[in-house]
Amino acid sequence: MHRLRAQKQTLILVAILLGLSRLVLFGATVTATYTPENPIYMIQSPDIFTHSSIAGAKLGTITITSDGPIYNPGLMTIGDFSSGIQMQADYKTWEGGTYSRGTFNFFIVSVAYPNGRGGTPVIDTPYGDKWPMLGANTGITVNTSPFYVDLYLLNGNPGVTYNPAAVVTEHPLASLIRFESPITFVDPFNPFFTIGVGSSSSNGVYNYATGAGGSLSNPNNGSYVPIDGVSGANSTPLVDTGGFTGSEGNDDGFWYGEDIPLPLNFLFSFLDNTVSFTLSEAYGNSRKTINSARMEVQNGQNGTTYAQNLTFTDSTNAASFQLSPTTGDGLPIDFKLFFGTTEITKGSAFSWSGLTNGMNTKDLRVGAINSSLVEQRVGGAYKDTITVNITAGP
Repeated sequence: MHRLRAQKQTLILVAILLGLSRLVLFGATVTATYTPENPIYMIQSPDIFTHSSIAGAKLGTITITSDGPIYNPGLMTIGDFSSGIQMQADYKTWEGGTYSRGTFNFFIVSVAYPNGRGGTPVIDTPYGDKWPMLGANTGITVNTSPFYVDLYLLNGNPGVTYNPAAVVTEHPLASLIRFESPITFVDPFNPFFTIGVGSSSSNGVYNYATGAGGSLSNPNNGSYVPIDGVSGANSTPLVDTGGFTGSEGNDDGFWYGEDIPLPLNFLFSFLDNTVSFTLSEAYGNSRKTINSARMEVQNGQNGTTYAQNLTFTDSTNAASFQLSPTTGDGLPIDFKLFFGTTEITKGSAFSWSGLTNGMNTKDLRVGAINSSLVEQRVGGAYKDTITVNITAGP
């Protein structure tokens, strides 16, 4: 089963002329989507949690995008899933024992990737009615877009850790659970949540979400992040109603599903969301590497290669890529964009082939800037916003 969806990724490109060294962004626009897993099956050692004692299931993925820095992202209005969640499972107390029904605490665990997938994850167990996503209430700035946060249901409480392989539990051990029977909730379970961000690095979730049930209390300190276009407290259900598998779709639990095929996903991102360079570095035949394009192939087959079509455009209506002055009415500056060594034709799709399971990277370069024309332009900073649309390959 292939999940092939058109994606869009943007990159802000700033070229510097006559010594202007940086671009400062204010009022970043932050939005999010949530993709719940459907169906959900409990397994031993799910995904990155490789220790044999762990049982659990991935519940969904939060994808946060922004055109600027993301300050102190937090989970809000999470009281219904922020502590031990009682579940029943058939288990035995020792390897040679017999199975009986028991009740155990499972936990919602978040896995955040502040430096993109492939980087070190921040693993935590949300608690209370609000919780910081990245281990600290303040001092957190995420410059990666998209910023991914996966949510799991596990039979262990890892606390804050950066090593998923070290997440272990003692009771109940996954090896002693009978997954062939459903693992069910003791009480009905389908909570809602929302997310928020601070207005600065000094405002965390405990500054902006002190309202009822962890809702937004001080819009000067932070704001809700719209999830799938919906903003506000309790905006998003944690589990899709069709995700439950314990009793033909009823919300009482999940079955084991070792042989269920996982969807093939392609996740595109830039290493940096905003980059700067000096125009002289890309004069004529010179090529200036400005970024790294990344395509993560999820659930692919080892030894199989894949392809995706990429279409690059920018914020101008010109036939070529152009940098426009950030102030005044000066003339733009043409440049060429290169994907590795391949020149990109603006607005025309080309195939990124040879993609393998896991993370794939390719340098993005600029060049062919006319130095004579630059000398005729007004001094200052020039800017372009590059947009990439990703669609299914051949």
